[in-house]
Order: sequence, then C-alpha cells, then structure tokens
Amino acid sequence: MNKLVIFMVSCGPNVNKKNIKFTLNSIHKNIGIDDYKIYVFVDSKKLKEYYKEKIPGNIEKIIISNKGIGEQFNEFFDDVKDKFKYMIYSHDDLLLHTSNIYQKTVDVINSTDKDIGFVTYYNVGYQIYNKLVANSVRPGIAIDRIKYPKVFECRTGDLKKLDIPNKPVEVFGPFSHFNFISMESMKKIGYSETWTPTPMLMDEDWALTSNIKGLTNVWIPNIRYEHPIQETENERKTTNLARHTPQSHSAFIKKWGIDIPYVDSAIEKLISKYDNTNLKNFYKKNTYDWSYLC
Repeated sequence: MNKLVIFMVSCGPNVNKKNIKFTLNSIHKNIGIDDYKIYVFVDSKKLKEYYKEKIPGNIEKIIISNKGIGEQFNEFFDDVKDKFKYMIYSHDDLLLHTSNIYQKTVDVINSTDKDIGFVTYYNVGYQIYNKLVANSVRPGIAIDRIKYPKVFECRTGDLKKLDIPNKPVEVFGPFSHFNFISMESMKKIGYSETWTPTPMLMDEDWALTSNIKGLTNVWIPNIRYEHPIQETENERKTTNLARHTPQSHSAFIKKWGIDIPYVDSAIEKLISKYDNTNLKNFYKKNTYDWSYLC
C-alpha cells in the first residue's frame, strides 16, 4: 500500500497559477517523503497541462471536472481509499513553513492509543502580517465562540502575547486548508455531503461527524503553514459564493436539527442527543482550555 495521497481542487475564478506553483513546490520541499501522489481536479485543459508540467513524477490523477467539490471528493475517495494509508485534503494556495511534515504527523498519531481523526496545523497566514486572526481550528461549541477573533491562541487580543499550546492538543475540528487523516478514519467519517457546489459547511459537518464517530481531532501547533498566500491575496476576485449560503444552512439544519453559528439552546440539544461521544470533551469549555493529546 502506498503512503500518502493529496486531494486538491483548482477550479473557479480564483485559481492562480502562481499559487499552484508555490503550493506544489512547498509540499514537495516539506512533506518529507518521496512516496506521495497528488490527485487533482481542474476545470480546464490548460490547468491539466500545467499540473503535468509541474509535478510529472507525483501525479496520481488529474481530472477535468465541473462537479461540486463534495462530488469531486467522493469520486477521489472511492478511487484511493484502498490504495493509500493516509490522505491530505489540501487547498491550492498555501505555503508550508515546517519540514518533514509526514513523519512528524505520523509520530503524533502513533504516540497515543486514541483513534485519531483529522490532524491539522498552525495557520500563520494572517498573524505574520499583523492580523489578529485565529484560523487553524473551528471553535465549534466552545463557550467563547462568540468572542471571535479573541479565541484560541488569539484570546489575549494581543499579537505579541499569543497563547500557543506547546504540544499537540485535541480540538473540535479543523478548517480544511491542509488536513492529514488516515484512510481508516476517513472511512469511518464517510463521504462528503454534496449540498452545493462549494465546500460551505463541509468543515463543520465533518467536525461533528468525526467526534460522534469516536475520533479525536488534533492540532499540531509547531507545524506551521500560510493560507492564504499573502503575496497573491490582492489578486483574488470577488466571487458569488454567498448565493449558496441559504441552501447550505438549510441542508445542515435538515441533517443536524440545528444551525450555525450555534446558540446555547442548539448546543444543549446537540449534547443531549450525542452525550456519550467526543463532543462532550468540548462542552462548557473555552477554545483555549487546552486538552493535550498526551
């Protein structure tokens, strides 16, 4: 069985070839193994040729597709779930700032007897440009979820006094910028919802599902990445993703019986239904009440 496959999508108005180049070079430099493949969805022949040119030795498959991201992920997952031990869900516009990521992550997974779900890392993409934004982990049902941006490491409100945990911690769930997970755990979580063409609320849905399935999601703060890439951020185009917001929230409510952002009554309803799951680990706690993995 192969070690690692990376799922990536380069579709839509904000695809930027400079970003793709930065991302692919950064992954190749920092992932720490040669035995990895990239499985990418693009929306044009030109982009397909661009990927072939940039990563000829690490291509698993390049597919031209106009499907939504959820459908693309499910197609990818069906194809690779029994071929690889681990997978990464990655954006195409990020820079990795830490080397040897694969082995460092596997070492964390192997350091505990807990069933590990999503592993995420520390997004410094805003803070290195003096912006007070915590953008690695989702607050979920935390008490201080309404205090954003003063959550997680930014709780002090001072970029010079960030409260960064010194080792891996258990978290509600990650933002899906660059997430590592075993295929065994991904099989427990299952396919992506296909509510809309965008990934809206995918993170939150997977966070809830993984906790309910008994998986422990982990944040490794000493592995760092930058998203979005600030060098090209001013080139982003205004999109019309907001048009999918009502449809996504309606589907989320239909599935979970509650909506986000969570109100207190919704959290009580959620905990009442899923009391004997990992969700209880985040009930009546603040985002910065660190629960160290080991």
